[in-house]
Amino acid sequence: MLYLVASDGKKIYAVARGIISEDKIIDNILAIDRYYHKLETR
Repeated sequence: MLYLVASDGKKIYAVARGIISEDKIIDNILAIDRYYHKLETR
């Protein structure tokens, strides 16, 4: 399991489970970033 941790350390997001390509990991990180930026701007 691979996790993305927010810079303030208060949020942890699951990014990948198992073996996937580097491109898919990057896609998942970008999708999480886009989703949470939308929530913060509302």
